[in-house]
Amino acid sequence: MKRRQFLQSSSIYMAGAGLAGMLPSDIFSLQRKVAASDKVRIGAIGVKGMGWADLTNILKDPRAQCVSLCDV
Repeated sequence: MKRRQFLQSSSIYMAGAGLAGMLPSDIFSLQRKVAASDKVRIGAIGVKGMGWADLTNILKDPRAQCVSLCDV
């Protein structure tokens, strides 16, 4: 391997290692199944407007579960 090839390949590997370190540590944990006992159970009161936006954002996480709603 020539010096130039070595420098190119090592810089690519180092850049990849640096980018991998920037990923959130829990990125892969959201893909696995979550036990029912590990879920956060949520009850929401007043789910119009911002309440609905908040609830839909929370429920994007598979560890969250909505168990009750109230909107009078």
